[in-house]
Amino acid sequence: ICPVCIVKRPKETPADLSEEVKGSPLLRKEIEMIKKGFESYEISLSEFSATTSHFLDLAKNSLNDEEAKKYFKTAADRFLIIEEFQKAGACFFHIGNRSLNVDEQQINYEGALELFTKAANRDCMANTLYTLGIKCRNKDKKQVHYKKALELYRNINDKQGEAKTLNSIGNNCDRKDEAMRYY
Repeated sequence: ICPVCIVKRPKETPADLSEEVKGSPLLRKEIEMIKKGFESYEISLSEFSATTSHFLDLAKNSLNDEEAKKYFKTAADRFLIIEEFQKAGACFFHIGNRSLNVDEQQINYEGALELFTKAANRDCMANTLYTLGIKCRNKDKKQVHYKKALELYRNINDKQGEAKTLNSIGNNCDRKDEAMRYY
């Protein structure tokens, strides 16, 4: 017996989905369930994962940032349904990368960090904290993010991550003597 996932009806209607997404045979099955008015429906986990991966592929291949963010968000929401926190976190990280607005980047990187923490992926946590440090406008918060990233990089023995973070901490210091401790 194949594991089954109970999916609640999504917020978007089939009309909101592009023709390219509708081309997925497994997604067509889900769309038919929505059209029939089901509030929820059963689908095998393998089918659900396959349709979610379809959204992920569309997002990665999209040249339009807004469209890509929409697909990444859809994929993240679907990964959260099946508690794939690592994959959902990666989607939020990609949304942050595709965002031009610094506040939107911050929100998505923080969301990614929370999910990477749930997934206990220290490597992704460190990289996300480092990215938060880069993007942060507040000098004190920037240092906090960098120092948390540094601790994780050291814990996972990532010498390259440790080196770039030490450099960033030093660059963010106000005084030269303070900065020299990190270089």
